[in-house]
Amino acid sequence: MLNCQGNPSLSGAASAAVGGASGASRSTFNAAHIKVEFNQYWYSRNTVHHLVREVCHHATACAFLSTPSLFFALDERRGNETAEDEARMTQLRRCSRVFEYDAQWASDPCYVHYDFHQPDQVPIQYMAAFDYVVADPPFITADVWAHYATTAKLLLKEGGKLLFTTVLENHTMLENLLDRPLFIAAFYPLVEHLTYQYVCFLSYEPTCLAQPNTELPEADAKMVAAVRVANDLRSSEREFALQMAQRKREGEERLPTAAFERDNELAQNPEARQRAEAERNAVNWDTIPIEKMEWGHIPEGLTMYPEGNVPPTAVQQRAVSGTSDDPAAAAPVTAESFGLEYDACRRLRANLDAFKSSIDAMQRHMDAQMKLRHQRVKLSKELTALKEASKHHDDTAEHDASAVTPAAAGFSASAIEAQVAEATNAIAMNERERAERLDEMELLARQIEKGEAELAALALQQPSSASPATDMAAAGDADTNAAGASGQQSPSAATPYYAPYAAAMTECIQAYRSVEAKKVPLQELAADATRRFKFPVFARMKELLQRMKELKQQR
Repeated sequence: MLNCQGNPSLSGAASAAVGGASGASRSTFNAAHIKVEFNQYWYSRNTVHHLVREVCHHATACAFLSTPSLFFALDERRGNETAEDEARMTQLRRCSRVFEYDAQWASDPCYVHYDFHQPDQVPIQYMAAFDYVVADPPFITADVWAHYATTAKLLLKEGGKLLFTTVLENHTMLENLLDRPLFIAAFYPLVEHLTYQYVCFLSYEPTCLAQPNTELPEADAKMVAAVRVANDLRSSEREFALQMAQRKREGEERLPTAAFERDNELAQNPEARQRAEAERNAVNWDTIPIEKMEWGHIPEGLTMYPEGNVPPTAVQQRAVSGTSDDPAAAAPVTAESFGLEYDACRRLRANLDAFKSSIDAMQRHMDAQMKLRHQRVKLSKELTALKEASKHHDDTAEHDASAVTPAAAGFSASAIEAQVAEATNAIAMNERERAERLDEMELLARQIEKGEAELAALALQQPSSASPATDMAAAGDADTNAAGASGQQSPSAATPYYAPYAAAMTECIQAYRSVEAKKVPLQELAADATRRFKFPVFARMKELLQRMKELKQQR
């Protein structure tokens, strides 16, 4: 096992940083702490254990992209580790890094600030420094995954391995982004509170993830067979590529590429070769931007940030406004302004994103209430059984010497009654919070309609820059549009505006007001929330994003 100083992929400043990673300032991970604004969801403990086993089996230095639950699990022990396992996990913890946006773990020496909106802004000493990369972005869209794939390519050294977790539908998209086959593991990760099932994609045939997850129901036989066929096909492709790379090349000629033809021309024309050499010598290579260079070797001590892996203040202060299923849901706040319409689009997207996040929060809130009600029902049944046992004690005492005494039964009944009362109070408090949350969602819906009215007025003032992103807003109420176009009513004072997706927001709020805290209704509502409530909001956010890009280009 290589130590960090002996790892050729971690040199210079990286080795120095790694050496200090074993100090007492390590951070800890709390699965109960979830930041909705960052769209955080955590794996189950069993899933974390299996994923970490897979990483430990293959990695000596791992980059954990947006997977803090896996990174900090390297500090956990189950008590059955051998001395070799202990040494491997300790070494892996010291040589690995967690690339994360949430700064709550910034005190850990192995923390690296990471914003997927700027996928190439990672400390340069970590380029090609890891033999394993794990990634689980906060969103599953292709745009977000494209950013994470870019970062993974920068971090992974040649011959390194990948482990991604996302939905099965992203399989082909990820293979295209990485230009390599990805195997599907039989082990499906369990992520609580998600309405869709994740799978594990690996750049190699899985080892510790080769068996199904016992926490989940047995997979459909047809799906298992399809996954096996897909994996066999990728094994054959990889074997064929390996055979082609190792084939004998006698008699083969190089393809007539531009570089090949250029080299032939220079070899046959000494004057042209001299001119090319003079041109190369005339270039001041120190003026070439670092991002334009291709690195085969990273000079010792060279960093992208002035303080090694510490990003500049401008990067640290970038704010994320809410969560989304697309990469620009958390648009960075910049000092530069692109006009009133751009600012209106940005505010409207932030409100739409907050509404969509509120739907997820309401689903978790109702799940908590369902558990409280189940607990109260269970306690009530125990209380009823205990009272019946106490009532018939006199009849059974003569025949059963071990029968419960009246005093013991009364004491137990009092304790259970107190627990029932506590559960009832918790349910009542949960109901009040439910009403308050839904009232806040109604206010947010009205703000969204006002934002659409403001955007419609601004679009009418600038007809030449209209686009499909604003057509929805501009095609509404004629009186509101006329007022905005004539200048008699300022955009900021626009009247409430009926957006085409307003009905979905109203229906969503009403559905969560009336739904029963039972398993089947909540499951049905979760499916509706994704298809009928969140999708129209998300579609509008994509339109606004496109319009914001157009406004930037016009500037």
